[in-house]
Amino acid sequence: TVLLNAKTDSFDRNIKKSSTCTKSFKNNLVGLAKVAGAVFAAGKLVSFAVSSTKAFFDFEKQMARVGTMIRENVGPALESLNKVARETAKEFGLATGDIANSMFDVLSASIKLQDVPMFIEAASKAAVGGVTDISTATSALIAVVNAYGKRASAVTEVSDQLFAVVARG
Repeated sequence: TVLLNAKTDSFDRNIKKSSTCTKSFKNNLVGLAKVAGAVFAAGKLVSFAVSSTKAFFDFEKQMARVGTMIRENVGPALESLNKVARETAKEFGLATGDIANSMFDVLSASIKLQDVPMFIEAASKAAVGGVTDISTATSALIAVVNAYGKRASAVTEVSDQLFAVVARG
């Protein structure tokens, strides 16, 4: 056994200072982490706001294009199609801008205005069921309806037949 007879006052003071510095450093790190978390959250919020605003303006731009294809009662017709696009987006998880673009394509293919909602619903189902986008599904349905001289009201039947062909490979 070795006995040390030394004064430890200075050593004890230095240990206490070290402990105080460590606690202060820890508190600074915690504060920094909180600030970093707040900055990250704010960044995500800004990113969401920017993407939402972009999606809104994209939808409005596409609906304005749709409006160029409507000859009579443009306001009420656009309002109705706007509602169809929003409901379809919610039901099928598609982007409203993409739906509006497909509406424009349908009207450009000389499909009657009153058949657009049915056509968009069929294209949306085909897109989700066929694991594709609504633009591709719309183009395929337009091509088949026009190629075989089908009425637009037969679009659901055409969509079901296309899906069966795809399912068979």
